Amino acid sequence: EGLSTRLHASAHSNVLHDVDSISQETLNSFLSAQKLMSSLGGGTGGKLSVKIGSGGETYSMQVNRLVKVAELKRLRRQYIKYVSAHPPQDTSEGGIAKSFLSYIENQI
Repeated sequence: EGLSTRLHASAHSNVLHDVDSISQETLNSFLSAQKLMSSLGGGTGGKLSVKIGSGGETYSMQVNRLVKVAELKRLRRQYIKYVSAHPPQDTSEGGIAKSFLSYIENQI
């Protein structure tokens, strides 16, 4: 069997699809957590607890300002482009969500 006919097993064939849908869910959770923080008197920054996945797990992150929807959408597009070249090690729902939130945290 030659190299061109050999089956190449990928770690997960739908990683980009998963990243797309999970990052959208995570973005919505981020916006909800940010809205809750500002309604509770958190002002423009502080510790943000974002719900990830369906298991009730949360990811805590520090934000210094409120992040607008347009900026989050831009960051999501950038993250998806980055992941297409550098797939995450942990392709579970929680792993992708944590990776995306970490990306947001590093960019803002």
